[in-house]
Amino acid sequence: MYAVDISPRFLNHTNQRAIAKEVPNITSVLCSERGVSLPPNSVDIAFICDTCRHLEYPQSTLASVRRALQPGRTLMVIDIERIPGKTCFETSCRGRVQNI
Repeated sequence: MYAVDISPRFLNHTNQRAIAKEVPNITSVLCSERGVSLPPNSVDIAFICDTCRHLEYPQSTLASVRRALQPGRTLMVIDIERIPGKTCFETSCRGRVQNI
């Protein structure tokens, strides 16, 4: 399992949580702002949560995710639309599973 992030601090946090929860199979990957830095066809499912609106280069980043996915595998994206005064975290999550 890969944990991919642009922030070394977030990766460190993920590593510490994995150690505390005794999850041994996580490999942290520091990526660039243009791509996920994973080998082609190396992933059978990609999960992106509350991130898409923060991507500086969404087309190249998502293209790199697609290259990393094995053919016919799954990309799951959950992003949160927060509308001040109208939505809260619990009611604003939307997700869709799509094989690409």
